Amino acid sequence: MHGRRPRGRRKHSARARPPTDLTERNGGKIMNRELYRYNFDSKVPIRDIEESLLLAVLAAESLHGRSLVRLDASFCLDSHKRSCVVDAATEVGRAIARIFTGFLTREFGEEAFQVERVGDGPVIGPELKATGAA
Repeated sequence: MHGRRPRGRRKHSARARPPTDLTERNGGKIMNRELYRYNFDSKVPIRDIEESLLLAVLAAESLHGRSLVRLDASFCLDSHKRSCVVDAATEVGRAIARIFTGFLTREFGEEAFQVERVGDGPVIGPELKATGAA
């Protein structure tokens, strides 16, 4: 039986097949995304917002470790729209959102930005990328 596999045993391909639906990889549960969108007043310098976000990420590293932050942190800052989105679906993401909100409130005041929870539906878009993370 040169080149043939015995019946009853099936070799799995080395290439993983793509999931047929959004729930296949997580045991049949619908994945929800907890996103927080921050919108900033035009008076707040975008560079200060970015620095506050990166400080929040560094603080989360102190709590959870660098490796876990690299694996679980997802956020995006859009300087043109003057907005930022933080994915808070993980403990790391929730820590970043809490710390970032605290920094912003203390630095610029509550009137300088709005934050809203969005994205309670299933994940259907591309992943957020950790932009500017060290």
